[in-house]
Parts: sequence; structure tokens; C-alpha cells
Amino acid sequence: MKRLVVVLLLLLAMIPLLTAQELRISADRRSIDFGIVQTGSTRTLGFDIVNRGDDILTLTCAGGSVPGPFSVSNDCFGAALNADEFCSFEYDFSPSAAGVFDTEAELVCNGLPITVEIDARSETPRLGARVRRVDFGEVEVGDPVGSRFAVSINNFGRSPVTMSCTGDAIDDADFNITVSNCNGSTIPPGGTCAYEIGFTPSAAGAFSTTFSPACLGTTIPIELEGIGVTGPPTQTLYAEIRDLNFGPILVNEFPGFIPNFVSRVTNRGPSQTVVCTGGGIGSPFTNTNNCNNVVLGNTQQCFLEFSAFSTLPGTFSDTSSYSCNGNVFDITLSAEAVLPSLRFDASLLQFDSVSTERSFVFADVFLVNEGFNAVTLDCSTPTESTPFASSNFCTGERLQPGATCQFTYAFIPPEPGHFSDLSTLTCNGVPLELELRATAVLPPPLFVDGFESVPTLP
Repeated sequence: MKRLVVVLLLLLAMIPLLTAQELRISADRRSIDFGIVQTGSTRTLGFDIVNRGDDILTLTCAGGSVPGPFSVSNDCFGAALNADEFCSFEYDFSPSAAGVFDTEAELVCNGLPITVEIDARSETPRLGARVRRVDFGEVEVGDPVGSRFAVSINNFGRSPVTMSCTGDAIDDADFNITVSNCNGSTIPPGGTCAYEIGFTPSAAGAFSTTFSPACLGTTIPIELEGIGVTGPPTQTLYAEIRDLNFGPILVNEFPGFIPNFVSRVTNRGPSQTVVCTGGGIGSPFTNTNNCNNVVLGNTQQCFLEFSAFSTLPGTFSDTSSYSCNGNVFDITLSAEAVLPSLRFDASLLQFDSVSTERSFVFADVFLVNEGFNAVTLDCSTPTESTPFASSNFCTGERLQPGATCQFTYAFIPPEPGHFSDLSTLTCNGVPLELELRATAVLPPPLFVDGFESVPTLP
């Protein structure tokens, strides 16, 4: 009987130890923020389950499921983790419609309840035309080639798109689509597909129409105009682009990345010396040209170049009027200046049950560019204090739309207890913050021949 009592007492004494060992796991995130995801695309984020103990640990997990448009996969169920090893729960967000979505992932691993908040937003693709009005100039009736221009459809959005366009025919038979690479093509952010449009007038006179392809639900109107003549063109100089849309431009863009576009001035007559005057334009636009006092032979070109740089967000438009050898070219310009859109993909990093034997443990958070433009990153030093520390691999990096760069946060356990801090910083003027929480615990007691022994700390 005495032996039975002793065994029972020993088993009871070991229960706290077993419980503590089971709970020496940590979920490094308690929140996931997908930010803005374009419909028709998928973004994947997740969190890790880390073994903070000293011994191998076999995980027994349940739960973690989420409703659509979220889905989950993991490699944790039944995973055997050595000390400091981890497994992962990965969540996909695949929206089919624009909206705001939030949910919670609730699971239990080895008795530890874990709740992770999940937030996401979605938007439809943002497509448009950089060139919104094309002037084909004078073209001789019966010319089998006529005048041609490649009209680009631009992806001004945050994610790649696979193009599907309807209504991509032109009502006026004097204008025709000669070739297109849009339908079925995948366009990255900032990329284009194109329609080559020809003007072959059937009679003398002025012609105009609107080409309006509907791509992924967005109708994109492009004005077309030209003049049919019965003899050689009398207007020997023409500028084909008459409406130039910069789309979204980044406020305070770095030198070397300021967008600029050109309208070509083409000579369709005999060799001539071109003199252009005027062209004045207001902020945020600037212009220059290489058309003054230049000799152009037949079919040769010079360029009217336009740039856009703004220190403030806003929507801008203006018209630049050039006169070249008596030909007046009115070119409408428009742009939307936007601030960088940067965020962390989590609002909270959690370090649970970290033994004071550990020199440090770490977890990563990612800075996401969810804007429309690439950003050259300029980040301040985060302000967290001991026992937390951080490092970043972001400053100086050119971050494309949808791309990420890494911040690593460390917890250096000084003594048993609970710790918290708020890490704050700015990147390109955008304020960012990340909540940090940690729990440090004493290492588990050791048993030698059935007696508890105090571990030796390094």
C-alpha cells in the first residue's frame, strides 16, 4: 500500500511538469492582415507553431478551419517538432467579389487554445488606357497600309490579371484592328497588352469614332480620329497622341523613377526643318522636346516628352498646346498622385513560453506594398525597447506592387514574466506599428533518480 501511495504522489507531482511541457509551444502571430487583394487573385499568409521546449514534441491539434473566401492548409497535425522547430498553418484569401472580410481561426494544439484574427479587403482590377485619344492625321484614300498606331491597355492595379475582353471591334469600317495580344494574356502590375489599329479611309473627309473594349468588366474608351484626302497629305506634320493619361503616380517619387511619356511628331511630307513653339504646362507636369530646329526627312520623327512629379496627393489635368510649322497640337494630360500604401501583414507578434535558458527567439513580419506603384523604401529605425529587438531588410529596396520585404523581431528573455511593447516606425512617411508580447518561463525542473534538481543556467 505504501508503495502505491508513493507512486500516486509521484504521478501527481509530475502533472504540473507535463502540463508545462505540453504548453511550451507558441503561435508566433495572433493576427493576419491580408490587406487589399484583387479579385481573381490569391494571397497566402500564415503563422507558425513553435516548440519552445527542450525535448521533441508531437503535436495534437484540432480546429483552425475558416469560411470562404478563406481556406487553410497545415503541416502541424501529428508533426514531431524538435526544440525550436516549427510547423505552419497557411491561409489563402481568394476573393471573387469586392468587399471587406474578417473571421477568426480557432484551434487547440496540445491543450493550448489559439485564436488568430484574420482581416482582408478585396477590389476589382484597375485597367485603363495610357493613350485615350489618337489622331491618325491625313491619309490618302486608297492607301492599302494607311496609318497605324498601337493602343495599349494598362494594368494600373496591384496584382497580375489574365485578360478577357469583349466589344473589341470598331463600328467605323475606316478604322480596323490589325492585331491584338490582349485576350488570354497575363499582365503584371504596370504592364500592358495592345491593340494595333489602322486607319484606311474609304473617302475624303474627317472620320472619328470611339473604340471601347470591355476588359474584365471595365469599359475603356479610346477616341480615334483621322482625315481622308484624295491626294498627298497637305498636313505633313502630325502628333498622334492627343490625350495622355499617366494613371497613378507616386508622391515624391525618387529621381530616376519619375514617369515620362512622349507624343511622336511624324513628317509625312518632304524633308523639312521643324520649329515648334508653345507647349506651356502647369504643375505637376513638365515637358521638353527635341523638335526645335530639327530636320526631319519623310517618315522621320521627333518627340514631345512629358513628365509628372507631385509632392502632394490629388488629381491633376492640363493641356499642352504646341505649334509646329503652323500645325497646332493640343495634348491633354492627366494624372492621379497617390501616397505610398504600405502595411505590416500582422498587427501582433507573440512569443509564448520562452525559457530563460534561451539566448533569444525570433519571428518575422513582412512589409507589404499594396499600392499601385513600385516604392523605393526609406524606413526609420523601429522604437521597441529591451527585451525586444529588431532588424530590417527593407531600406533601399525597390518594392514592386504586391511584393514584400522582411522585418525580424527578437525576444531576449531576461527573467520569468510577461513583457509587451509597441514597435513604431515610418516607411516613406507612412506610420507603422506592431504590438509585441512575450512570456518568459523558467526551464522545467530536472529529475535525477526521482528527485528534483535545479537546472544550471548558462
